[in-house]
Amino acid sequence: MYGIKIIVLNSKHFKMESTQQNKDTIAYYLAFNTQQQFGIEIDLKDEFIFTENLVSKKTIVAPTFSDKILSQPKIKEFLSALIGDINNEELTYKLPN
Repeated sequence: MYGIKIIVLNSKHFKMESTQQNKDTIAYYLAFNTQQQFGIEIDLKDEFIFTENLVSKKTIVAPTFSDKILSQPKIKEFLSALIGDINNEELTYKLPN
């Protein structure tokens, strides 16, 4: 049911699509893993945007953290790491089945 939709360009290159479904999926992924790690529920749908990497031209997730995240350094660091993993296509955390 949940998954980031990607377009396969070849076996080594992927392009993430900037769609509302992907934004919802990523928000859910971040919120689920934050809840698992810290035991709190946070609405994260407005805490990131899609943008284009200036060098690679790939669509990436960029944090736009509000004060509710910035005031919690451990959560900010955790979310920053998760977003970095998404952008590097290294998803070490999982969504529930």
